[in-house]
Amino acid sequence: MTYSRTYNSKKRIGVGKKPISFSLVKTIASMRKACFNNEGTPESDYKHNLAAKELVTLGRLINSWRDVVGIQLASKTCPLKLFKNTLYLTVSDSQWMQTLLFLKSGIIQKLGQLFPDLKIKDIIGRIGKIPASVVKLVKEAAWPDWKEEEITEKPKVNNPELAKTLDQCQQKLSARLKGLEEKGYTLCKICRANVTRSKDGICAMCLFDHRSDIRMKSRSLLAEMPWLSFDEVCKEQPELTSDEYNFIKNELLNETLKMVDELFSDLNYDYDEETAEMLRKEMIRGIILYTGITPDKVELTKVKIKQLPDKKWQNYLKLCC
Repeated sequence: MTYSRTYNSKKRIGVGKKPISFSLVKTIASMRKACFNNEGTPESDYKHNLAAKELVTLGRLINSWRDVVGIQLASKTCPLKLFKNTLYLTVSDSQWMQTLLFLKSGIIQKLGQLFPDLKIKDIIGRIGKIPASVVKLVKEAAWPDWKEEEITEKPKVNNPELAKTLDQCQQKLSARLKGLEEKGYTLCKICRANVTRSKDGICAMCLFDHRSDIRMKSRSLLAEMPWLSFDEVCKEQPELTSDEYNFIKNELLNETLKMVDELFSDLNYDYDEETAEMLRKEMIRGIILYTGITPDKVELTKVKIKQLPDKKWQNYLKLCC
């Protein structure tokens, strides 16, 4: 009888800063392709010999551009390249070029706050067509404005600065949750801390904990009664899967095999009846786990070779029986 070690589990999906979406990866890929193939598409504006580092930098800027300049300007301008602390932009028309000139100092200041490592000191725009992939990306990256969120009542805080900070945190959290809901995410029904897209509304962490609890209880049951079948265990743990059942039995069997080897080594070095009895019990346990037969049908002096989970046990039986 063979026990499968295949075991399915879901990966935890955590929540952190806004991720660089797959569409951003595609956008950067189209920019790279246009650079080296010189295609006659809107992306052909990006003909510069962009190094990998610059592409990553542009990806960071494009992904956060809406947060830097606002949704209106983000749809009319696009980071083109960064060279010697100067950010070059593609601007949709002359009207927005004028708007950019008025807002340039504020944008540079905001970039310094969000991307201090880039040390951007100037912004230069040129009129061109904004790539459709970038427009789509800006739209997908849009999040509700946290400043428009209502401030909920909280316990009174005597420190005005701290109170203001708490209000802003609450507004930003509300905006983030709304944005996530628009993208199909919901707060986990159980922990109310992680977000998920699962149909049952349970996050991967809570699901993992739930499955762990089921496996732990099933393991405890099989450790006490290793002859139980899958259907019998399911009477106590209905959600247990056959893969989990096989995995637990295989795990218990491996532990028993290791214990039998250690006991035989001790017994072979210095024989005593107490160790021999422990060895016999563990061997019976191993045979039950391996074959699924009940204890009353296991007799070590008459056991068949095919019932032994390890061929070495033939020698072990000679010593302890």
